[in-house]
Amino acid sequence: VNPYGAYLVRLCVGGRWRNVLVDDRLPCLGGAGYYVQLSYCVTRRLQLWASLIEKAYAKACGSYDAIVGGEAGEAMSVLTGWPCTLVRFDRQDFDPDVLWATLCSSQDAQFLMTCSTAHVQAKDVASLVPFHVYSLLAVYDLDTTHGHVRLVKIRNPHNKLKWQGAWSDDCANWTPHLRQRLGCPVGGTPGVFFMSLPDFLERFAHCTICRIRSHEWHEARATLTLPLDDVPCAGVQMRAAEQAECILSLSQPEERMRNGPFCEGVGKRMACLGFVVLCREASGSVTLVTTAHIRSRATITKECWLQPQRSHVLVPLSLHHDGGAPPGGAVPASFACVSSRHVTLKRVRLKREVVRTAWAEWTRANDPTGGENFHGATLYMGKAEGGAIVAMAENRGEGYFGVELRISSNCLRFSRGSATTTDWLPPNYGFILQVAL
Repeated sequence: VNPYGAYLVRLCVGGRWRNVLVDDRLPCLGGAGYYVQLSYCVTRRLQLWASLIEKAYAKACGSYDAIVGGEAGEAMSVLTGWPCTLVRFDRQDFDPDVLWATLCSSQDAQFLMTCSTAHVQAKDVASLVPFHVYSLLAVYDLDTTHGHVRLVKIRNPHNKLKWQGAWSDDCANWTPHLRQRLGCPVGGTPGVFFMSLPDFLERFAHCTICRIRSHEWHEARATLTLPLDDVPCAGVQMRAAEQAECILSLSQPEERMRNGPFCEGVGKRMACLGFVVLCREASGSVTLVTTAHIRSRATITKECWLQPQRSHVLVPLSLHHDGGAPPGGAVPASFACVSSRHVTLKRVRLKREVVRTAWAEWTRANDPTGGENFHGATLYMGKAEGGAIVAMAENRGEGYFGVELRISSNCLRFSRGSATTTDWLPPNYGFILQVAL
């Protein structure tokens, strides 16, 4: 306990490490001069560190009311600074085998994992808490007397309810050998339970994986801004002395943070953002390394490899409009590179031709059809999971190419001010027809 009642808490807010100074005065419940308990975070052993971190985050967001609810990934990113991946079980392209491989590899890498419920069925109200985050401790691939089984080991941090179905503490499936191997004593461990993968997928909504690495990995960060009503023309140059495995993240403040002291003058609307990584070869040509989907999210992440002694540049992609933002109210952004080898970052001013190249490369790479050909011209429709669309045409024919484009949407904003555009492209000419975010 600090005798002066002052504590400095380090949080990763909007992708930037911030030091938040708080005192030890914590809101409590009660009255008449006697307070019976803390109003918000309470630990079983009456430890204060969790309440101090909570107060620091509330201060960064402007109030305690601003931090009600949220996802596990947001909390883990704020505390660790490392990117998180959300895996939803209700996606149309969801594959249980791919999820299992992801969980197994994440366990091998010692990543932090959580799982969350949504609505809980009536038959499970005595076992699971609705809209609750659980720790995902381990996964097991086993051959048992009942056949092959995939088990997940889960912990309820509140210690109140435990799973009562198959593979619960007193289930007949357990043998003394399995109990010893998986650490499930007779009667169980408080808050900890096991589920089969099918039961897990039926009753949980998603899981979150924080890809935190060992101290042998390197971290570098750079600040950027996303201007209003224009594309960003500032990027980040990256150089690696050795071949490096990298996790690249582009972040903006969460909506809840925009009433806090670190986001004064920032509009309330989240920007749609993505990025492209280009590599300039020794010959002077530019090649695509990777692209990240354009989405309205706090953090966009992509993994890639950087080659040694080459100039790589990250180009942020955004076209932000916020009618409620003050004049000049650009969105502060932060770029983070965590890598297996040392990578140096340098903020650079991008030429317009580099920005155009980045948008064109993103469009080609994210067109699921690979482009449609029309008499020597090609029309590309780059699409992102969040709904963003970038349309581009390239005319490699001998004559002019006319294209009328109409995008039907009630929620997208269009770079040309209209959902319908008409353009004529001369030979050997390419053009971004529309950006809809």
